[in-house]
Amino acid sequence: GGAVRAVGKAASITGVGIGALSTKMAGDFQKSLLEISTLMGDMPVDSLNIKLKRMSSELRSVSASSGLALDSLSKARYDIVSAGFSEAADSAAVLDASARLAFGGVTSAAEAADLLTTSLNALGLDADNVNQVSDELFMTVKLGKTTMTELAASMGQVLPFAKGMGMDLKGVGASMATLTASGISTAQATTSLR
Repeated sequence: GGAVRAVGKAASITGVGIGALSTKMAGDFQKSLLEISTLMGDMPVDSLNIKLKRMSSELRSVSASSGLALDSLSKARYDIVSAGFSEAADSAAVLDASARLAFGGVTSAAEAADLLTTSLNALGLDADNVNQVSDELFMTVKLGKTTMTELAASMGQVLPFAKGMGMDLKGVGASMATLTASGISTAQATTSLR
């Protein structure tokens, strides 16, 4: 009897802890949705509520299909909208590609979104090119000795110059892969290429 009471007490304490954590996570998710809504411009409350419900549903769906945490996806969505991809179809396409790149590139959705939006904006591309850009970035990591996290920190320093010289992402990626594979760090390779 004493053992059963001890297990029951431990289970109730655990249940209270899980409930508190769930409430905090739900509050954090709602807060992140409201932060994203600040970037959407002025709109009637009804329209805003509809957009927030759609966005919530979309983020939950991407989280379920990718296995990525809602907080990382929410941060990614904020960065995507902030980077100028505020149309629903554009931000959804970039978020989906970010989730896939994060999973394949072993990074967070927020870092993948940062890398994708930086690449798209620096090269003057639109959301229709996001899958091609994602594939080229993945190949850079696969063929070089770098990570998505390192690329996210460095590519913004070289892409504007590459665009000015008429170089595309495939050329930049090949150069970065070659330099990093030969032992040069990603940051040094970026500086050298720039």
